[in-house]
Amino acid sequence: MANTQNYVTVTMAIDSTARSVAQLVEAVAPTDRASYQQDTGAGIARILTLLADCSSNTPANVTVIVDSATGTKATGTVTVSGVGTPLDTLTVAGVVFTLRAASGSGTVANPDLVTDIPIGGTSAITAANILSALQRHGITNGLSTWTLSGLVITGVARTPGLWANSVVTLVKSSTALAVSGATFTTGAEATMQSAAAYVRIP
Repeated sequence: MANTQNYVTVTMAIDSTARSVAQLVEAVAPTDRASYQQDTGAGIARILTLLADCSSNTPANVTVIVDSATGTKATGTVTVSGVGTPLDTLTVAGVVFTLRAASGSGTVANPDLVTDIPIGGTSAITAANILSALQRHGITNGLSTWTLSGLVITGVARTPGLWANSVVTLVKSSTALAVSGATFTTGAEATMQSAAAYVRIP
């Protein structure tokens, strides 16, 4: 840096701040995680956005430098290969969804119960009904986004990190369903961010 006698380097402890936010997010119960992240603006990512914004709003004698590495969101899939049988179950993040007959008597789906999934006349209809249930339930929708392509339902954790690799579990009790694994996978933490402000002394 030119003319170093006219500058002082101010180091901001963003590493420790980011780690503290990450630990707080991990400490929140899965059922509360979605609202927590909404309230905090997604933790680390929000802090970095604010720091980046500072770089365009600081005095002329201050320059803020921030790196921009990010984490990876965990994913998992549920594949439907048949219409399913009444009382088959799919458990996601501890929430038990039950396949039930769409009509008739006995094990008929209760339209007011979000964990009841009506069995469709085709595999595609059953898959769409499963997707709808996952998107309606507060826990499964709060933890992950869900999409359907063909007969494959894909869940993606709403925020990056290792947490979903253990929190979002996948268990099935049905010959018409297959899951990608016991939990979501591929989630990874962000590289700890750092920043420095170089302040020029007039």
